[in-house]
Amino acid sequence: GDALYGANVWLQSTSLGAASDMEGKYRINNVPAGSYTMVIRYLGYRQKEIPITITGGRTLELNISLPSEVIEGKPVVVTAQAVGQREAINQQLTSNTIINVVSAEKIRELPDDNAATALSRLPGVSLMNGDQVVIRGVQAKLNQVLVNGIELPSTDMGSSANSTTSTRATDLGFISSNMLSGIEVIKALTPDMDANTLGGVVNLKLREAPTGFHFDVLAQGNYNSSDRVTDNYKFWASVSQRFFDDKLGVFLQGNMDRTDGGNQIASISPAYLGAGNTAYGQAPYITTSATYQYAANIVKNSGGSLMLDYKLPNGKIIFQNTYAGNVTDQLNNYTVVNFTNNQVLYTPDRSLYGKDLWINALQVENTFGDIKLNASLSHSAAQQYTKFGYAPGINGGGWNQFFNPNSTAPFGYDASGKAITYSSQTSQQDMTLTKALGVFDNINPTAFTDATIQGWPSSLWNQFYQHLYNASLDVSAPVNFTKDINVTFKAGGKYIRTTRENNIDEDYAHGAQDLYLNPAANAYLGVNPTNPVSFAKIMNNDFKRGKYYLSDLYNFTGGGYKYTLDRNRYDTWLQLSQQGWLIPRQYADSYKNDWRGAEQFSAGYAMGTVNIGPKLTILGGARFESYNMIYHAQYTYVTHTVYGDCSSTASGAITVSDSANVYYTQLYHSKKVPYNAFNVDRTDNNVFPDVQLQYKVNDWSDVRLAYTTGISRPDYTAIIPKVAFY
Repeated sequence: GDALYGANVWLQSTSLGAASDMEGKYRINNVPAGSYTMVIRYLGYRQKEIPITITGGRTLELNISLPSEVIEGKPVVVTAQAVGQREAINQQLTSNTIINVVSAEKIRELPDDNAATALSRLPGVSLMNGDQVVIRGVQAKLNQVLVNGIELPSTDMGSSANSTTSTRATDLGFISSNMLSGIEVIKALTPDMDANTLGGVVNLKLREAPTGFHFDVLAQGNYNSSDRVTDNYKFWASVSQRFFDDKLGVFLQGNMDRTDGGNQIASISPAYLGAGNTAYGQAPYITTSATYQYAANIVKNSGGSLMLDYKLPNGKIIFQNTYAGNVTDQLNNYTVVNFTNNQVLYTPDRSLYGKDLWINALQVENTFGDIKLNASLSHSAAQQYTKFGYAPGINGGGWNQFFNPNSTAPFGYDASGKAITYSSQTSQQDMTLTKALGVFDNINPTAFTDATIQGWPSSLWNQFYQHLYNASLDVSAPVNFTKDINVTFKAGGKYIRTTRENNIDEDYAHGAQDLYLNPAANAYLGVNPTNPVSFAKIMNNDFKRGKYYLSDLYNFTGGGYKYTLDRNRYDTWLQLSQQGWLIPRQYADSYKNDWRGAEQFSAGYAMGTVNIGPKLTILGGARFESYNMIYHAQYTYVTHTVYGDCSSTASGAITVSDSANVYYTQLYHSKKVPYNAFNVDRTDNNVFPDVQLQYKVNDWSDVRLAYTTGISRPDYTAIIPKVAFY
C-alpha cells in the first residue's frame, strides 16, 4: 500500500508520460482522444500494461497497484538495503537531470550519525573538514546545500574558535540523519536552479507524516576503543498523525547526541644542518624537537523539526520549522620537547564554541488545469559563537602562552647524577620518532611542578550571524504538438536577501603585571606575583585516558602525572584574571576582522523539456541572475609591533586617548577610522545557458549529456573592504 515515488508512466509508442511524485501521483496532460496502451514501470516491481481509451474533454483517473517482481532461475538474495534503494534508483532514472539519491531506508539502516556521513556514501561525494560536502572533487564552499529546496546560509567561520576564515560552506555534521526522508545530490544544474555552484547541489528532504498514528524512538550508545570511553550516546524520537481524512499531517521529531573523541599525535621536527654533505640528497639532518599531542573533543548536537502539510485537491501546502544546534568543547594538550635547548613546554589549545541553524518555510504546490504552480517563502539563519577560546603560539593561533619548567634537568639525571641532555649533534641526528617517544616517556615526572605560565596569555571570542530571506515562484505548463513530441515549458523567478555580521575580539595580558591584578582570580588558585600559576595548579589529576596514548604504546601520564590541562579550572581562572587586565583588548586583530553587510539576489529563467518519442528527452533554457553586494568593514593602522609602552606619560602608565580616536597599548599603536568609512557596493549581472540530453537505452539504464554554466561567489573575506597596515 505504499506510494511509489519515481514510477515511470507513459503511453506506449508516444512521447506522452510522467513520473510519479512522493505520494505516487502522476498526471499526463492534453492527451489526444483515442485508444492507447498505458505502461507503468518501476524497478523491483512487475511492469503493467493497461489498455485505455481517452475521450475528448474528459479526464480519466487510473489508480494502479504494482506487484513485486518474482525472479525465477538461480537463487537471489535481496538485502534490506537493496530494497530500500529501489525507490532511489527509480528517482534517478526518471529525473530530468543527473542526480544521485539516498533513500530513507538506507539512511536508517546504516550507522550514519549525521547528514554529512550519509552523503559521503554516494559516488563522487566526499567530505572535507569532517562534515562539509565535496562533490566531484570541488571543495565545499563551491557547492550549494538545500533543505526541502530551501537554501541554507553559510555556517562556516573556521573550524574552531581560533580561526577567522569566513567561507560560503555549510556544515552538515550537526544535522541528524534521522531527520531525513532522503538525500539528493544534483550534479548538473538546470535553469530553474541557482547558478552559484560549480560542483553540485545537495537537497536534504525532511520526513512528513505518513498515514495513521506513529511513534518512534531510537537510543544507542557506543564505545570509543581508542580512548576507552563509553559516554557516547545518540537519541531520536518522533510522533506523527494525520487528521481530517488524511488531509492534515503533523510530524514532530527531536534528536540529541554526544561524542567524546579526540586525536593522539606524535611528531618530530627535523632541521637541515647545512654542512657535511656526502652526496647530493644525503645532507645530514637533526631532530630539533618532538611534539606529543593529546586532544579531547566533546561534541554535542541537538535538533528537531515540526512539519505540517495539508493536501489540496491537486497539490499540497507545507509549513516547515527546523532547528539544528552544536556545541564543541575542544582541548588540545601539547607537550613539546626541545632537544636543542633541553627544554619541555606544556601548552594548551582551547576552544568552546557552538553553531545554530534555523529554517522556517511555507511552500505551496498546486495544479490549475494544465498549469502547475510552485511558490515558497522562507527564512533561514545561522550563527556561530565562541564561549571561550585560547591558543598557544606553536600552532599559529593566538598569542604565545605556555608553561615552561624552570628545571635544569627536565629529562632527569643519569647514574652519575648529571642532567640528561640531547643537545649534541650526534644524539639529535640519531633521534627517530620511536626514540623521541622514549624520551617523552622518561620526562622527569617532577618537571611540571616548576612549569609556570609564560608569554602573553590571551583569549579569543568570535561570533557571526547570517540571515537569508527567500521568495520564489515557478510556473509550468505542458504542450503536446503530436503524439511523439511534447514540451513542458517552465518559467519563474526568485528574490533573496542575505545579511551577515562578523565580530571578533581578542584579549591578552601583558605578562605577570596583568595576570595577578584580580584578587578573585588569585584566590581561586592561591597564586600571586611571587607564586605564579604553575602547571601543577591547573593540571588534570584524573585523566584516565592518558595511559592509552597511541594504543598503550606510550603513557601520556608521564610516570604517574597527567600532562593535560583541567579545562574547567583553567577556564575559570583565566576569565577571572581577564577582568583585571589593564587594557585587555588587542585592537588591531579585533577590529580588522569585524565587518557587516548584505547581498541581494534576483533571478529569472525560462526553460523547456522536449520529449521526442519514448526514449529521447532534450532540456534547454537560460537563467539571468543579478547579484548585488554591500559590505562595510574596518581600517586598521599599526605603527609598530614591539613590546613596550607606546605612551609618553611621565609615570609610564598605559593610556587611551578617546578624544583623538587613537588607542595606545603596550603592544600596538592602532588607529580606528569610523565604521562606515570603507564600503563596497557592487552588482554583477550574468546569463547562464543550459542544455541537457537523455537517451533511454532500456528499462534500467540511460545515457545523459549535459552542458551547464555556473558561477563561484567569492568568500566573504575576499570581498569585504578590509585594509590592514603593519
